[in-house]
Amino acid sequence: MKFAVRRCHARLAAWMVCAGIALAGMSAHATPQSGWWWNPAESGRGFFLEVQGPRMFMAGYFYADDGRPTWLVSNDLMPDPNAYDARLLSVTGGQTLVGDYHAPSVPVDAGPVSLRFSDDRRGTLTWAGGTIAIERYAFQHGADATLQPKTGWWWNPDENGRGFSVELQGDHMFIGAYMYDTDGMPVWYVADALMESPGVFRGPLYHVANGQTMGGSYRPPSAPTIAGSVRMEFSAPDRATVTLTDDHTLAAKTSKTIVILPQYVLHPVGPMASAKFWVGGFDWKRVFTFDDVVNEFAVDVPIMTWSQPVDLDTGRYPAFYKRVPVSRPARDRLIFRKETSRWAPTGPTTRE
Repeated sequence: MKFAVRRCHARLAAWMVCAGIALAGMSAHATPQSGWWWNPAESGRGFFLEVQGPRMFMAGYFYADDGRPTWLVSNDLMPDPNAYDARLLSVTGGQTLVGDYHAPSVPVDAGPVSLRFSDDRRGTLTWAGGTIAIERYAFQHGADATLQPKTGWWWNPDENGRGFSVELQGDHMFIGAYMYDTDGMPVWYVADALMESPGVFRGPLYHVANGQTMGGSYRPPSAPTIAGSVRMEFSAPDRATVTLTDDHTLAAKTSKTIVILPQYVLHPVGPMASAKFWVGGFDWKRVFTFDDVVNEFAVDVPIMTWSQPVDLDTGRYPAFYKRVPVSRPARDRLIFRKETSRWAPTGPTTRE
């Protein structure tokens, strides 16, 4: 009995050491910040990243070989907090700036994309055009606004296929609007201005062309032209009314008003209160050895809820999370469960 107790204490000490190593490893893997990223030496093109749990949503804003602005998107799980490997998607045939809704085509594979992050503000992006050093785009101005809209992808759920990349730094907002031209080709516009008032943004939509392609050598884009305007009025950090205008032909100036929401919103763990809640979960694990003890460190989020307002419910699942079963047995296993934003260990189990 005494021998068994001593061995148990030794195992517990080994477990504590390995758990400390695991936690230190986690802290070294910084999750990239959501928002605008770029290479300062290649002004005119950029990337918008959003991380939600273990999943990344990204877009590249650049130029086609004929000079027109174009974009590609990607949406997949991250194998590690500082790594992303997935496929780029090309979409065509969708809605124009102020036109009636038109569903886009089925996305087409546009090649691989990989991201590696050295910290939460720096990384490298590798795609068919080569490898690019990227960093967070800083455009802070003034103090933070009293109403802070969520940084990320915004859309109208009834108009799938187009949307807005929104970030506010201080009282300076930078917006990318991705959609389609009259020929159905992907096109993007940008708006870059100070907030008109807390919760209200207004500015011209700029059309930029003839800049850097995916794989070509750097070339600066031509001077931007005004394609229209955008006004966003935020009634809450996760809801806004947007008015778009098309100024290409002043004599036939048209506008359109829509309500937009963050496309992906992660809610704390809680009981399902309505059929309008979607549920998913994920596991993340690493295995460490210490002498003859095998320790498995796992982050296990068995359930998380995603909600969709009843009045905007489209019946579509907004994101996909897959639980990865533990495939390797371990003699000592530590499982952490995430409840809201607080980590709490459920404790180790030892096996003879």
